[in-house]
Amino acid sequence: MFKTHVVESGLMLVWLYEFVIIALMWMAGLSPANVTMAVAMMISLGVATGLLIPGIIISWLIIGLTSVGTGILLFGYVVMNTQMKLFLLAVFPVVASLTLVVRYILGGLGWLDANRASIEAYASHYDNVVKLQTRHNAEKIYDKSCTFLRTRPDIDMVITVTGIQWVDQQQFKQFNIEDYQLLLQRMAMVLKKDRLPEESIYYLGDGLFIILSYELSKSVYQQLNTVTGQELAVLQASGYQPQFKWGHVHIDRHNVSQYLTFEHVLRQIKRAMETDIIVEYMKEGSVD
Repeated sequence: MFKTHVVESGLMLVWLYEFVIIALMWMAGLSPANVTMAVAMMISLGVATGLLIPGIIISWLIIGLTSVGTGILLFGYVVMNTQMKLFLLAVFPVVASLTLVVRYILGGLGWLDANRASIEAYASHYDNVVKLQTRHNAEKIYDKSCTFLRTRPDIDMVITVTGIQWVDQQQFKQFNIEDYQLLLQRMAMVLKKDRLPEESIYYLGDGLFIILSYELSKSVYQQLNTVTGQELAVLQASGYQPQFKWGHVHIDRHNVSQYLTFEHVLRQIKRAMETDIIVEYMKEGSVD
């Protein structure tokens, strides 16, 4: 968000620079011919100075030329009213200073463009709303873990992949984008707070969070899920309370061949989620 404001402010300053140049030329056009030529020369000199000369030298150049111009125009014998003299004195420093600022802004935007590939890569690997890594990183870690399980069958390691998805997030997003982002942030905060430090949490989009856990006992895993479910159940925004579906897969050296890719795991988790919804509906029906 901060970077967006910087770019917007920079573009506004560029627009202001163009407006000042146009205004100066318009005012020069209303002046006598000799003043118009002088203003045109000052504008050209200011633009060239701001573009080509380092900032510290520009500062001294503005001070020196302004002092000389003040001596000639205000204390010398020049047939011109005071307002016109002050106008001529202001043209060069204003144009040179604004050109210098615009040069640095355009240079900064140029840096952004030159690093566009790196910025896009970062954006694709990190969700800026929930402040979590995305699918790319989840796939890398999962592939590395599966490779370890296949190549080290002597180690009895268990990977648990848990999926938690906001059920009707698409419908809610269409009408309440701000509350939608707020709820996603609160969901991410619950997971960051309630899950163990050694667990890895990722956001895959469409309201789907993935948790990678290692070597957790069944009791500890169930306890973590209970706490997480209780915290998620109290979330709400504008009177709306989101519903969630859960799914998980336990992977060890015996069944790792069935889940060689992250996509295989996701499909199994989504099937488990659909079963979870059916079970919840059956429970509600039995209560009724």
